[in-house]
Amino acid sequence: MEEAKSILLKLKKETNCSLSIEELEILSNKLGRAPSKLEIYVFDTVWSEHCSYKSSRIFLKIFSNHKNPDVWVGIGEDAGIIKLGVVNNKEWGLVVGHESHNHPSQVVPYEGAATGIGGIVRDVYCMGADVIGVLDSLRFGDISEQSLEIINGVVDGIAGYANPLGIANLGGDTFLHPDYNDNCLVNVVALGIVEKDRIIHSYVPKESTVEPYVLILVGKATDSSGFGGASFASVVLDNEEAQKGAVQVPDPFLKRILTIANRACFDLIFIEKINAGFKDLGAGGILGASSEICGKGGKGADIYLDNIELAEKNLPPEVILTAETQERYIWAVPERHAQKLLNIYNKDYELGRMYEGACARTIGKVRNDDKYIVIHEGKEVLNLPVSILTEGITLNRQVTSRREKVCKPKRKQLDIAKALEMILNSPNIESKRVLFEGYDQEVGGRAVLRPGEADAGVIRPFPDSRIGIAVAIDGNPFYGIENPYLAGALAALESIHNVAATGALPIAITDCLNFGNPEDPVVLYDFSESIRGIKDTCEEIGYKFNKHVPLPVISGNVSFYNQSKQGNSIPPSPIVACYGILDDFNNAVSMGFKNPESSIILIGERYEELGGSIFRELYYGCSWGEIPIPRWRQERKILCNLHKFIKKKQILSAHDISKGGLLLAALEMAFTGKLGLEIDTSKIKSEMGLDVILFSESSGFLLEVDKRNTSSIINSFEELDIFAGVIGKVIDEERLLLYNNEQVLLDTKLKQKRINWEKGWKKYIC
Repeated sequence: MEEAKSILLKLKKETNCSLSIEELEILSNKLGRAPSKLEIYVFDTVWSEHCSYKSSRIFLKIFSNHKNPDVWVGIGEDAGIIKLGVVNNKEWGLVVGHESHNHPSQVVPYEGAATGIGGIVRDVYCMGADVIGVLDSLRFGDISEQSLEIINGVVDGIAGYANPLGIANLGGDTFLHPDYNDNCLVNVVALGIVEKDRIIHSYVPKESTVEPYVLILVGKATDSSGFGGASFASVVLDNEEAQKGAVQVPDPFLKRILTIANRACFDLIFIEKINAGFKDLGAGGILGASSEICGKGGKGADIYLDNIELAEKNLPPEVILTAETQERYIWAVPERHAQKLLNIYNKDYELGRMYEGACARTIGKVRNDDKYIVIHEGKEVLNLPVSILTEGITLNRQVTSRREKVCKPKRKQLDIAKALEMILNSPNIESKRVLFEGYDQEVGGRAVLRPGEADAGVIRPFPDSRIGIAVAIDGNPFYGIENPYLAGALAALESIHNVAATGALPIAITDCLNFGNPEDPVVLYDFSESIRGIKDTCEEIGYKFNKHVPLPVISGNVSFYNQSKQGNSIPPSPIVACYGILDDFNNAVSMGFKNPESSIILIGERYEELGGSIFRELYYGCSWGEIPIPRWRQERKILCNLHKFIKKKQILSAHDISKGGLLLAALEMAFTGKLGLEIDTSKIKSEMGLDVILFSESSGFLLEVDKRNTSSIINSFEELDIFAGVIGKVIDEERLLLYNNEQVLLDTKLKQKRINWEKGWKKYIC
């Protein structure tokens, strides 16, 4: 027993693998012997947290009941697909993927963020889709020289990859908090469209049972970049300089050529009715992609490493097999059709002339048994059941609830002008326009509402249809610090609000779950609570607001170990994207005020829910307290009614109340429309003080409505027992007049405040 353990300790040291001794013992028991060095590298990859979800999979089963006939592809493939609509007598689906590239972006910001975009774009492309947009959700530390270097690198990396590909940036969100000093978060989303009968799955088709299938590797020549990438993303950052080699190297220009060549292959397989599988090479490189595409089809594989084009000489088999060289795909196609695909890449598109070593090569064969065999230099170096590679490992880790923190700051007399200045000058509130000005928003000519114009980005996916897609992404670390359940529930709810504010019906969500070390029982508790919150929101709000059908979670990602060697963990950070559909994109509503003298209507009461708010953090010096809670029955009523009136074209502008509360929401509408406003706080239903009325982040909406429609809208909400009232009006001058009955509380000009707010982040971005 001790001798076996000693052997494993020696192997662990020699390979520098991240698997624990206990995990290596599990592996030895499965194999019936001590693993070889190559097997150590293999299982360090496939049993990493990033690939196997070993700490999270038992919790993620909570989403398994989200069944919906409109979900064409759910969790389990490279991207999820949900029914979008019928255009020109063809059924179309929305394809979405959601990923993180946190550790790489902390270590090498530009390359980390760029390859994050590259990976998620490939995930959508390989489903046979045309990618039409990306989003990003970013979390950085407090303003410091180190943080600014990371921020600028990440922003440049996103633009430097998506822009050359010709993919529009549809929006995102950015938060700063000192708890992200050691671990930034870069969460990315890609969405695309695909015809239902042209979906390509990421597994070997069943036809491989009756005829020979081969595996074709396409893209860059394999090098050592990204070697150990999956393992690197599954451990605590402890030596950033040494871990830089685990970060991949992006090449968006080669990706563009590959995308065009891929489309030619898509056309070929559908014209000739070739049954094929197609997959992106991401975590685990050739090993990960080939074992998954075969394993999910119930097949094995023979992999010939000598057939693989290498960019570096004398690479050992573990590097060839698991390095995560970017811009690569793998096909599983009938052997009799393989040459046709090879010709498209190598002759028609001459990949080698575009990038030295780039090509398409047959690198293996599909087996009709469960064996995964690797040949290197004519010798068999790996022979394992493919199932042992793909089934992963499940760890039953301890879960312990967190201790509740108590912080009761003394409430001081409210100085509205001072509080407002503090909030407007916060980097978490200042306009992020400079962040997305460098992102191409117009490419493809699909933009309807651009980042900053509305609560969600809106695009028209088809040139000859009025169908519109709204998409938004959200998550509040201040809520995560205080209550992980509500952090998950509110992240999902806020993303739904943002989509609904444009007039869209929510059809799906994706999530990226970012947490610290899962070996910490409290971290795992926070994780389990956050996903429970997301699930409850999906069930309570419903698919297209149908309470009988949960809003489906169709794609996602888990990112653990966002924790430094000093033990500094990020806040629980569930980040949720929501996707909505509009029957007519021309009806989409933006947030900016439109017409002077129109009414400003508040929907939803204000509650004593200052906990986790920007106001409480900045003005009272402590974020702890009662954070907003979802009031499910009210929420669904509000959202359904809002949708009804937007569809009737009776809402001029809409904005949900979230970060900064009611007053900031109103100012953002004024800033966006370059108009002013008057608000009478006596018209707002609340038994609380002015700080609650103006700055509580309780759920609600502000609507701009023509006076002629005011009464009918208010009456409709009141019939549902929802507070709705006119609290002010839009004025032509850029000015804020805040009063209570006859008493003026604040009278201030807004033009300079707007200018300062708009250019605030220019001092951070080079």
